Amino acid sequence: VSSDETLPDELANYLAGNSAFHLSVLFKTPGRATELAELVPFTKDYPIPNEGCCYYLCQNGVCGIPEKDFKKLNL
Repeated sequence: VSSDETLPDELANYLAGNSAFHLSVLFKTPGRATELAELVPFTKDYPIPNEGCCYYLCQNGVCGIPEKDFKKLNL
């Protein structure tokens, strides 16, 4: 979830440098929120921060608490 419309550098760098076959990324921004909620309804419940971004690591149908520090996700 990001207040900016561009993919955060740390996430873009991770995806460029790692095999992400095990990972699906949903990127919610103010400009994409409505469309994303139509495709993936549970995303409407995730607030967009006023600035920066929050990451939610979801596994087996359960999402963890929001994390602002990408490095703490332990991907």
